[in-house]
Amino acid sequence: MNVIVNSNDVFKLILINTILLYQY
Repeated sequence: MNVIVNSNDVFKLILINTILLYQY
């Protein structure tokens, strides 16, 4: 369960990072 949650967090972080990069 922890691994799945961590994976989801990583995916969300990547998405946020991509959006931030596009916004800049």
